Amino acid sequence: MRDVKPYLCTAEEVDASERAYRFILDTIAEHNDNFTDKSHITWGTIDAYNNTWFIKTSLEKVLNDAGFDFNAVRNPWFQKGYIKKFGDEFTRSIRIKDTQARAVYFVNERFYDEI
Repeated sequence: MRDVKPYLCTAEEVDASERAYRFILDTIAEHNDNFTDKSHITWGTIDAYNNTWFIKTSLEKVLNDAGFDFNAVRNPWFQKGYIKKFGDEFTRSIRIKDTQARAVYFVNERFYDEI
């Protein structure tokens, strides 16, 4: 058994929704400028409480480019408290740089509590 143990994966490592969530957190951190008014490219905004509004079409593209599908991970993300739902919708219309956009709301404090 000891010979096999280093090759075994945890449930978290196998869970595609968890891998996608970690990928998105890393992407937000790496491309933080895309969530400010200073950037030419806008993926969303980060509010005063460090929660992220990620424009849905931008989020879908980033996920798809990494081999993930938003429709496959959105329910697990919601159940784990990573994103909010607004009625039956996973998006809400918000104003970013004087333009209306549909965005997904990430509750980032949950990640910071784990550190």
